[in-house]
Amino acid sequence: MTKGLILAGFAGALMFCAGLLLLMIERRVSRSKSVAQRLDAEIRPNQAVHRAHYPVALEWGYRMLQRSGLVRHPRHLVTAGLISAMICTVALLLRGIPGLLVTLSSLCAGVYLFVLWRAAATHNKMQQQLPGFIDLIIRSMGVGRSFDSALLQAIEDSPAPLSEALETVKREHSLGGSLVEALQDTAEIYRIKELHMLTLALRINQRYGGSIKAMLENINTMIRQREQADRELRALTGETRVSAWLLGTMPIAMAGYMMAVNPNYIGYLVDDPNGTKIIATAVGLQVAGGLLLWRMMRSIR
Repeated sequence: MTKGLILAGFAGALMFCAGLLLLMIERRVSRSKSVAQRLDAEIRPNQAVHRAHYPVALEWGYRMLQRSGLVRHPRHLVTAGLISAMICTVALLLRGIPGLLVTLSSLCAGVYLFVLWRAAATHNKMQQQLPGFIDLIIRSMGVGRSFDSALLQAIEDSPAPLSEALETVKREHSLGGSLVEALQDTAEIYRIKELHMLTLALRINQRYGGSIKAMLENINTMIRQREQADRELRALTGETRVSAWLLGTMPIAMAGYMMAVNPNYIGYLVDDPNGTKIIATAVGLQVAGGLLLWRMMRSIR
């Protein structure tokens, strides 16, 4: 009975943390949408924008899969779903409902962290490829091509994942759509500020005129300067990041060491009437501390 209470408490703590993460993500998505709508209304006041409306959770999940690149590999999603179903079935047969809850919560947290890591890696790689992509556009325009032709040629010559993310731009152009609108959609999906700036520069050029080549050169210079500043910031905050990792992993490492050295130590907590409360409190404090450290590290970037 006590083990079931521990498992249920652990599953409840994980679900509570997952709910907090979803709440923060939904607030961030709503803020990003409001900013994008204000900018869109400022640039295109006389044009109505018609978009399909989907539930926030469904749209957020699909866009996360797009950012991670897993949408282009559906077989990986099917394989992961089958393996997860098998693991949940085994957990249900061996440990019952508490085991299923713990396994399901752990799988959801693991999948979310993996998708988040994959999306962050893809985002960083695309940001590293953007200066070369803009250089390709500038060189193509330098030999007499139009911007549309230079953009399409740069997409073909760019490596993945940037070329894969911009495939929708080529499709939109082949169907007679606007390249600016397609770039704007891609920037919103992958949350790349540089593409937002590129789209804004194109709209300003279309509305007020000016040299688009000079704008692209300025954007490229700004990107390179920001990358240099980001490298300097990471070097200056290296000690802080290492301290955060040590503070976050030390309680887990100490608990694992104590259980390995003295396996009967956890038995006293399980048998004691207040043991389950102590374990649940420790798990909750550890998770809350990890979230606080994560937010602190996110705030310095």
